Amino acid sequence: MANETQNFLNNAGLGFNDVKYNFINFLKNQAEFSDYNLEGSNITVLLDILAYNTSQQGFYNTMVANEMFIDRATKRSSVVSLAKLLGYTPSTKKASKAKVLVTVTAANLPSSGVLTRGSVFTGSINNNEYSFTNTDAYAFYPYTFNSTSDPDAEENGEIVSYACGPVELSQGALNTISYNVESYDQIFAVPDTNADKTSIRVFVMNSVTDTTGVNIPWFLSNDLTSLKETSKIFFLEENSYGQLILKFGDGVLGKKLETGNIVIIEYLSTAGSEANNIGSSDTDLRRSFVYDGDETLEVLTIEASNSGGDKESSSSIRRNAVRNYTSRERAVTVNDYEGLLLGSFNDNAAVRCWGGEENDPPYYGKVFVSVRPIGQTFISSSEKTNLITNILKSKNIVGMDVVVVDPEVLYIHANVAGFYDKDATNDTSTSISKKIRDSLIIYFRKNLVEFGDSVFAQDVETSVKSVSSALRAVDVSFSLERRIIPTLGVSERVAIDFQNALHHPHDGHQSIVKTNSFYIATGSGSHYIEDDGSGKLILKKKQGGTITTANSNYGTIDYTTGKLVITALKVSGFIGDQSYIKFVVEPSISNVFTARNTILEFDSLDSDALAIALTQVQTQRVVGGSGSVITNPSNSGSTTTNPSSY
Repeated sequence: MANETQNFLNNAGLGFNDVKYNFINFLKNQAEFSDYNLEGSNITVLLDILAYNTSQQGFYNTMVANEMFIDRATKRSSVVSLAKLLGYTPSTKKASKAKVLVTVTAANLPSSGVLTRGSVFTGSINNNEYSFTNTDAYAFYPYTFNSTSDPDAEENGEIVSYACGPVELSQGALNTISYNVESYDQIFAVPDTNADKTSIRVFVMNSVTDTTGVNIPWFLSNDLTSLKETSKIFFLEENSYGQLILKFGDGVLGKKLETGNIVIIEYLSTAGSEANNIGSSDTDLRRSFVYDGDETLEVLTIEASNSGGDKESSSSIRRNAVRNYTSRERAVTVNDYEGLLLGSFNDNAAVRCWGGEENDPPYYGKVFVSVRPIGQTFISSSEKTNLITNILKSKNIVGMDVVVVDPEVLYIHANVAGFYDKDATNDTSTSISKKIRDSLIIYFRKNLVEFGDSVFAQDVETSVKSVSSALRAVDVSFSLERRIIPTLGVSERVAIDFQNALHHPHDGHQSIVKTNSFYIATGSGSHYIEDDGSGKLILKKKQGGTITTANSNYGTIDYTTGKLVITALKVSGFIGDQSYIKFVVEPSISNVFTARNTILEFDSLDSDALAIALTQVQTQRVVGGSGSVITNPSNSGSTTTNPSSY
């Protein structure tokens, strides 16, 4: 008779071996199999089959259960399907946009006088070429005139060239597909997974023989409450293959399609974020954009390509679907604003929102929004307008104004002191310094992304020490930098907030403020600013090798809050190719924090951003009578490296 107390299997593990030996232990406790060699007999084959089947079934059931919940699903198709239940459509690739001016000589002006919609341009960056096109037509207008003594030359002079623009270019190729309508509830797919859903235009012709409607656009529906039975709208979803699918109304919510109609879908196939920053380094001698097929048209970059985005990731869909469902397409709380903005940027941006009451100084009745696209510092003026007019205006509370502000950049300088054992490596101090520099660039690029990111010296030291086993000790300290672009020749008040307490051990301590040199008046020598160690800023003057104090009360500095104020800063020019004043200070501790719309950034192109000093130490081993080993480092010199030499 079977042992009643051992009549149940242990369900603790689902691994193959766990299940098999669970079977064996179970059978060993049954009287019917007391004389079996369960590990060595042929019954072990049956146990293997049972264990394999049980293990696979358990794994399958676990995966199925996971895929049923949006926060645990791993397959993108599952995440998309669950997001659909929350009324959320994932973001597709988003075309990068640029603004250009197209010019042509009067002799080569197109006969139509228009830059037609869908013209093809090529933009190049890093030896890669991308197609751009204009989704609107632009008329040419007189641009330059011949030289003449006539004061009204622009009205009466001979026209030399024409221009159109600013022309907005969208990266990608315009594609068109059409479908015959066979039933009113038919689903229409865009087979290209690189399609930008924001570029889709839809037209519906009555039939092959009746082109009525070919120029009447249908619009994407975002609000069911305003739909009528005659509304020419369509709905967008993503299917399990990552393709966009279009659905139309049923005669109650939206106009119903008729059998025999022709649906025409136009869209941009884009490369997404790959095409960003084209034209950012253009000069008079180097142009990134050219007009295809006609060398007589010259293209001048006004605004480099920006705002291109990649397809939304599964993790982003999880976050934004829940945020979208919570906000229900309205902007009331800070989380609502952030959710709407992140969704519009495919989650390829850092977003910070705060109420006017939290601003410094407070502005009641306003909501402040700051966006930093990944890989960039600022958004374009057109993107700011789009955020307010197309994304937030219809969802915002009546009477609440939205203000889009640029991120404030707080630059971080790293000062690294390292001690290395030359006997533990074949690397020279120069090669170790280069490894440290490269590792810090990667570290800061990875960790300085979001608003509110902080930097801790201990984390940086750990990262630096990992680059070489010869490094015995590493000490890292930071300096902070703000850059001010003054209006030349204008006296203005400047307030700078470092948002961190500054180093001030006692009144009268040496200056912790450093600036680059600038001119206040032509021929009066250069000037720079420092502090007196007691809360005042001093304007210093350098002329002919002599340094004097030009103003001993030029502004104030609060070491506790990290705020500097200059009541009347007037700059007439800069030295060399500088275009700003940089204020560099020492924080009180080796950790850096930020608030509101401030982002931390490490400028690897700035020679002052990184200082590395390596000291060589050599171990001396003294063996005592007991065989003990004593390690005694001795300083054998130090080297300081300049990162700009790499």
